[in-house]
This record gives sequence, C-alpha cells and structure tokens, in this order.
Amino acid sequence: MAENRCFPPLKKGTNTMLRVMGKEYPEQLEFKTGELKIAKVRWTFFVLLVLSLVASFATLTVISFGTFIYIYPAFAAIQIIGAVISLNRFRDRYLQDKNIRVLGFDKNGEFLGSVFEKRIYLYVLELSYKAKLKKPPMFAIQETPIVNAYAMGASRNKALIVVNSATIQYFSEESVLALVAHEFGHVVSNDMRNQTFLNCFLYVSSMILTFPKKILMWPIAVLIEDYFNIRNVSYVIQFLAGFLIDIIAMGIVKLIILSYSRRREFRADYAAAKIMGKEKALKMLREFSSIEMPKNNTEHATMAFIGNYSFLDIFSTHPNWKRRIKYIERKMK
Repeated sequence: MAENRCFPPLKKGTNTMLRVMGKEYPEQLEFKTGELKIAKVRWTFFVLLVLSLVASFATLTVISFGTFIYIYPAFAAIQIIGAVISLNRFRDRYLQDKNIRVLGFDKNGEFLGSVFEKRIYLYVLELSYKAKLKKPPMFAIQETPIVNAYAMGASRNKALIVVNSATIQYFSEESVLALVAHEFGHVVSNDMRNQTFLNCFLYVSSMILTFPKKILMWPIAVLIEDYFNIRNVSYVIQFLAGFLIDIIAMGIVKLIILSYSRRREFRADYAAAKIMGKEKALKMLREFSSIEMPKNNTEHATMAFIGNYSFLDIFSTHPNWKRRIKYIERKMK
C-alpha cells in the first residue's frame, strides 16, 4: 500500500513549496493554513433529547424496580462497541475491493498513477497540511462507470477519499478538484464518525423513549377488553399498539438521520467553495446536476457526493441540486 507523507512547506522566495518523499512541489491553492474551520454543532435538539432520555430512563427504572438501570447500560454498550468496531474496520474492508486502486508514492519516490491523479493526490496533501490534519487521508480511484465520490473513515486522521474513474473521465479538472474539496470537507468535519454515532444514539434513544408508552398501553388494552367483553383482545391491542409505536419512532429517527445527512452535504459544499472559490464550486455542482442520477448502494449513500435522491429531498440523504446551488450563492455573497 502506498505511503502518505506530508511535511511542512518550505519557503523559497515568494513561492511556497510542499516537500513530499524528498521532492518539492509548488502549492496549487490560495486557500490558507487554518482557514477551513470545523463546523459547529447545534446542541439545542440534543439537549432536549438527552433530557427526554433521562426522564424515560428514570421512569423505566422505577417501573422495573431498578432492574432497567442494569439492563440499559449493557445494551447501550453493545450498540456503541459494535458501532466503533464497524467504523474502524469499514475503510480497510472497502480497500480490499479489487476495483479500488490506492494512489501514492512508492519506496523509490515514483508516483503510482497518472499525471492528473498525481495532481489530485498532491492537492489532498496540501489540503491536509493547511487544515492542520495529523495525517492526510488516503486517496483511491474506484474503477466503475458510475459517476460519484466518497469519504469514509473512523476519524479525520484515519480517512479515505475515493473518486470513481468515470468522474475523472467525464468531468473537467476544476470540477474534479472541487469535488475532492467537498469530500475533504466531510473529512475535516469528522462527518463519517459523527453520522455513525448519531445513528447509534438515536436508535438506542428511540428504544428508551418508546418503552414507557408500550407499558402504559397495557392497562388501556385491558380496559378495552373489559369494556367490549372480548376475551384476550388486550394481547392483540398491545401487540398492534407496540408495533405502531415502533414504526412511528423508527420513522422519526430516520427523518432526523436524513436531515443531518443533508446538512452535512451543505457544509461540505460550503467547504469546497471556501477552498476552490465560489464560481468553481458552483460550476462543479452544475456539471454534476446535469448527469443522470446513479442508483447507489444504500450502505454507501450517506458517504457519497451524489446520494439517493427522492422527489422530496426530505426522504433523501442529499439535498437536491437547486438547494445546494442556492445555499452556496447565499453563503458566499
């Protein structure tokens, strides 16, 4: 596997140079060191959710005479451990795909890839330095006729950016570089890790929040059975009510997750505009909006540049193109 080395720039006259594998390369970007800031999180929703969780947890603990206080931490720990293991192993599993080609320099300092691929790779190294990452993300090309790009990894210092070969083949160099800047925006904001833990947290939360409602349904079901004098109907009511509550809770959780995913895309588009400039970022979005939308693997949809679009993007991992373009135009006035 290719080795990534990114050393601090060397000043030579008026030009700044990057030294990689003992060689010096000119910088490509006007983007300055430390200019890309990690997006701030809005905590209002999470504070309310945590308060609701505490209330539900206390209720369940009282109802179960203290038993739940032992059961829930074990259940939550299993969920979190599973998410951490999956997050840390996903990048390595992805790299085992035979269609994935990792770019970089070999031990002799020769680049493993084309001239343009080398330019993209050096561009990623420069971005990594200027964003003050401890380690630049790995960069790979996936041989596929589908136009797209992905970012993944357990953290910003253990990331992988993948660009599909069709993207490099069909789009302008500026648009490809702006696309890489978009994916780099995901890396800097730790979007891969945040999305994983948000999913885990919300699904565990939905279980806690729905338990009290299911327990309260039992006396209501018994009252209905006694009123209509239908034997054992309370069991049917309890089952159907519990099933309906689960469906509603999972639907709400899914909409929250999709909303966060769309917000990530806006932030990454804004990062691309800050790095490459407003016009280049808009050009990239317009070029990609003109292509037919690919059908992505659902597992990869939240990591992709082009997601699973719906007629209403409220049900999609990504905002529609018009909203993305308007967002950049508004933010970069």
